[in-house]
Amino acid sequence: MWTNQPWLYHSRLAAAMNLHLIHPLKVITQAENYFKSSKAPLASVEGFIRQILGWREYVRGIYWLYMPQYLERNTLNADHDLPAFFWTANTDLNCLNQAIGQTLKHGYAHHIQRLMVTGLFCLLYGVKPKQVHEWYLAVYVDAVEWVELPNNSRTRLGCRNTQMEA
Repeated sequence: MWTNQPWLYHSRLAAAMNLHLIHPLKVITQAENYFKSSKAPLASVEGFIRQILGWREYVRGIYWLYMPQYLERNTLNADHDLPAFFWTANTDLNCLNQAIGQTLKHGYAHHIQRLMVTGLFCLLYGVKPKQVHEWYLAVYVDAVEWVELPNNSRTRLGCRNTQMEA
């Protein structure tokens, strides 16, 4: 993980799309135009479009299919409170210090920092999923519930998959 590089290799369009300030199709069309005019390589454009059209719409479907009970899931019975350093970034754990510090400063962290740093820490430490959910909604400018909850559920809620258990 690069330190002190909050925007490295990541688009900052999520907030505008999640808040309906820009339509995802407009973003996809522009990405296609960059590929067609040789301004961006196929692999980059394909991955970018797949994230918007594929993953984003999948997450929307999961949310609307399984709410409101999805919000209450706690498959691993996590019972620890969110550590206080999530509000200060005052921790000796450098990855968490960097990811949380940047989040508190910019209201942003890319998906690796969210899922693999803060999310995995919370999973391993056993933080109550609802507290993590509330923290994400409070600190990220692009966090809206339909995007945030299912997108982070595998790490925060301890789900093996996104299907509801009987």
